[in-house]
Amino acid sequence: MQSSERLIKMADEVWHRASQKLRDEFGHNYNEKVRKFIRELQQNIVEHDTTLVIDSYYEAIVAKRPNLLYRIGWDVLFLFHPYSLLSLRLQLYIMKFLMYLNGAPIPSITTKNISSKIKKNQFHQF
Repeated sequence: MQSSERLIKMADEVWHRASQKLRDEFGHNYNEKVRKFIRELQQNIVEHDTTLVIDSYYEAIVAKRPNLLYRIGWDVLFLFHPYSLLSLRLQLYIMKFLMYLNGAPIPSITTKNISSKIKKNQFHQF
């Protein structure tokens, strides 16, 4: 389990290493949105009870014939394992949809209307 503070620290490092142009494309408040999203996601998703993990480790060490793969929890059986069997393109579409449902931050460059810039550049080419 990773703490939310560690994830936030990693996100801050990436944000501060990025160029100013990239920061402008993502928006000035993108880093704050990411911090808020990480905190909310950690509260909703991370399971604090680790007894299933400990039991699986114990069984793997003690058993005469341990399993090759231990799937721990219902979310792995019904969500993550079937998800891993899908094609990469389908995985990306599903992940985008899930991030949209969870309210993940979106870069501001994707919400700007850039069609006017494209039209201006087309006229200058001739």
